[in-house]
Parts: sequence; C-alpha cells; structure tokens
Amino acid sequence: MQNDSWVIDFYNSKEWRRLRREVLKDDKNECLLCKMRGFHIRATVCHHVNHLRKHPELALEKFYVDDDGNIKRNLVSRCKNCHEVYDHPERMRKYEIKEPLNLERWD
Repeated sequence: MQNDSWVIDFYNSKEWRRLRREVLKDDKNECLLCKMRGFHIRATVCHHVNHLRKHPELALEKFYVDDDGNIKRNLVSRCKNCHEVYDHPERMRKYEIKEPLNLERWD
C-alpha cells in the first residue's frame, strides 16, 4: 500500500481549507445533487470530481478542461450521504450484507 500521508497533509492545509469554504459558500452550502432533485440539504463536503490521488495537479482547481475542451467543475458541494452513495459507492460495498442475518422460516 502506498504512503498516503501527503493526502492527509493536503486536506489539513490552509490552502485547501480556504478553498473548501469558498466552494461551499459559492454553492450556498447546499448539496448540488440534492438540489437537482428538489431538496435543500446542507453540504458539508467539497468533493473532487477528478479524484485527488489520480489527479493531484488539480487538487486546488475549481474547474478543469475535459477531453472535448469543455470547462467543468472539479470541486462540488455534497452532503455526507450523497458523497458516500454517489461519489464513492466503493466505500459502501464493505457494508453490504452478503447473507441474511438470520434464516427466516415459515412453518
């Protein structure tokens, strides 16, 4: 396993904390996914669309240019639930129940 201490250092940096507050403020502290569905849920997470470990060069960039030359958001506001369910579903898999907790029997 690679040493990810640089990731921890990054998320604790003054530059990141300032930019995170700015992005959340720009989005009125609302989760953009919930807002698209008509709900107004407080955002607590600033998500990297281009994941930090894969694209460290975009770590402090609000926007990026995709392969077609379109400018897109790199940092987006999310509530904790949307961040886990939609942005990191792989984290949710470890909590999936593989087999029943008990066998239900109907006699």
